[in-house]
Amino acid sequence: MFGSVYTAILALLGFSFLVLIHELGHFLAAKWVGVRVEAFSLGFGPYLGRKWGDTQYRLSLIPLGGYVKMAGEEPEPGHKPAPDEFYGKTVGQRAFVFSAGVFMNIVFGYLIFIAAYRVGVPVMPAVVGDVLPGSPAWRAGLQRGDVIESIDNISPPTDFEDLRVAIMLSGRGESVKLGISRNGRELTKTIYPEYDPELGAPQAGILPKTSMTVAEAPRSYEEAPSEGEPDLGAIFRAGLKEGDVITSLKLAEDETARPVTEPGELAEILDNCAGNPVEIGFTRDGVAQPPVTVRPRRGEGRARIGVWFGSNEIREVRADSWAHLAGLREKDVILSVNGEATPTQDRAFAALDAAKDEPATAKVRRAGKEIKIAVGPHPAIASAASDILFAPGATVTRLVADYPAARAGMQPGDRIIAVNGTDVASAADVQEALQAAEDGDVEIAWLRGQEKISATLSRQKPWEISIPLEAPREIVKAGLAGSMRLGTRKATQWIYRIYATLRRLLSGRISGQNLHGFIGIGVITFTAARLGFGFFLYVLGILSVNLGVVNLLPIPVFDGGHLMFALIEKIRGKAVNERIRAAAGYIGLALIIALVCLTFWNDIRTFVFRW
Repeated sequence: MFGSVYTAILALLGFSFLVLIHELGHFLAAKWVGVRVEAFSLGFGPYLGRKWGDTQYRLSLIPLGGYVKMAGEEPEPGHKPAPDEFYGKTVGQRAFVFSAGVFMNIVFGYLIFIAAYRVGVPVMPAVVGDVLPGSPAWRAGLQRGDVIESIDNISPPTDFEDLRVAIMLSGRGESVKLGISRNGRELTKTIYPEYDPELGAPQAGILPKTSMTVAEAPRSYEEAPSEGEPDLGAIFRAGLKEGDVITSLKLAEDETARPVTEPGELAEILDNCAGNPVEIGFTRDGVAQPPVTVRPRRGEGRARIGVWFGSNEIREVRADSWAHLAGLREKDVILSVNGEATPTQDRAFAALDAAKDEPATAKVRRAGKEIKIAVGPHPAIASAASDILFAPGATVTRLVADYPAARAGMQPGDRIIAVNGTDVASAADVQEALQAAEDGDVEIAWLRGQEKISATLSRQKPWEISIPLEAPREIVKAGLAGSMRLGTRKATQWIYRIYATLRRLLSGRISGQNLHGFIGIGVITFTAARLGFGFFLYVLGILSVNLGVVNLLPIPVFDGGHLMFALIEKIRGKAVNERIRAAAGYIGLALIIALVCLTFWNDIRTFVFRW
C-alpha cells in the first residue's frame, strides 16, 4: 500500500514539475526583459503567498503545475501600456517571453533523458521478432532472431525504437542499412522502406521481439466477467502469476503438451481449442510447475467461419533466395513436389520443407504450361516460408476446429466462390462479404475440383483465453558521455515522433480516440514510476518535450498562437486588431475545450470503464 501511494505521489509531482518548468521559463524570460511579474504560483487554487519585490510568490493548494501573472498581459483598448508591462515591450521581447516556456521544456527534456540513461533505462532490444512476408525487410532477407548491431550512422547501443525511427525518417527511395548478427555471423542488409498510407509513414515490416512472460494481473480478476465480456483474469484465478513463463499448451485432443516459444504459436494453438479446457505449462523462477487448466470464453473479435486462406500460386519470391536461384517465379502455380500434390499454401510449404536435404522436383504451371523445376536440396534455410510468398486467393489452406466451415465439411484445397450469392475471388472479398452479412447465417458456395458445394453457415465469435504478456526489456545504462549521446538521440527522436503523430492525426490517418488527457498521462506516469526510476525519468523526458512541442502549435491560447500574432505584428508593423485577436482566442479556447472533452472521454473509456 505504501509503495502504491509513494508511486502515485511521485507520478503527480513529476508531471506537475514539468508544467512548473514551463512556467518558470516564462517567469525568467519576463524578468530578463523587464516585465513586472505580479505573481508566480506553485500549483492552482487557494494559496499562501509572500511578496518579494514586485512579485508575490504563491504556494497553492492544488499541486498541478503553476502559473505566471504578468502586468499588462491582457491589453486594454485605449490604454497605453507602461514600460514595465508586457505589451510595453517590443515584439521581439514578447516573442522571447512566449517561447521561453517551450525552450525550457525541450531543454529540460534533453537533460532528463540524459539523467535517465545515467540511472538505467529498460528498452526493447533491437532484435527481429518476426518479418512480415512480402515486406521490405522480407525482401532484404531479414529473419526472426536477427540481432541488429548497427543502424545507418546510429552508433551502438541501439534499441528497437532506434530502428523504428530510422525507418520513419527515411525518405522516398532512401535505404536503411543494418548491420546484423545471425548465428555468430556478421551480415549487412539494406532495406528500402515503403510508405504506408494508413500509418502515414514509411514501414519495413519488422516486428519486435516478444516474450512468453506473464504480465501484471488486471485490477479486478477474482470474479469472472459477464457473458460476452473478455475474461482478463482467468489465468490468474487458475494459478498463474506475474513473471511466470509459459512453456507449453495441451488441448483436449492432445496426448502430449505442445511446446510454445512465441505468442504467434500460442494464439494459433488456442484458436483450435474448440471451447474445451486448455492445460498451460509454465515455469516460475526458472522451475517447472504443475500445469494449470483454463476454460476459454467467446471473445470480442469478428464473427467468422473458421478458415485460413492460402493458394498454391506464388505471389512473390525473395530475390537471391534458394527459391529464386532454383527458378521459381511470381505467378508460378506449384502443382506438386516429388509427386505429392500441393493444392494449398500449407501443403506446398510442407512439401518444399520436406525436400530440404535431398534432390526434389516441383511440377509448376507457368503461363498455361506445365514445367519441372529442381527445388532441392536447400539446407541453408529453416523454412520455405522465409523465401516464398503465396497469394491467399480464396483457397482454403486450413480449417479451425469446431468452427462452422469445419462442421460443414469444408476441406483444405476447396475454393470459396460465393458468399450470400455474391461472387468472391480473394480472401479479402470473402472477409468483406462475411462482415457485410446482416444476420448470423451466411450462404457459402465452394468448389472441390469441379464439384460445386454449398451450405448455410452460422458465423461465431472466436474462442479466447486472455494471456497478457510482457514485452522483453533490457537495461541500458551509460557513463556521462554515453548518456549525453543517448539522451540527445532519444529527445530528438521523440520530437520527430510527436510531430509525425500530429501530422497523421490532422490528416485523419490515426483516430482521435488515441489521444489521452490528464487521467491517461497520470496512468502512464504512474506505470512508469512502478517500472523503476530510470524509466520514470525517461517518460518524464517524453512528456517534457511533448509539452514543449505541442505548445508551439499555432493555436490561439497556446504559446505558438501568441508567437504567430507576434510574427504577424512584426511583418505588418502594427498589432492585430483586438476584435480579431479576441475572436481567435475564443476559437482557440473552444478547440482546447473540445480537445479536453475528447481526451477526458478517451481516458474514462480506456482506463475507468476498463477498471
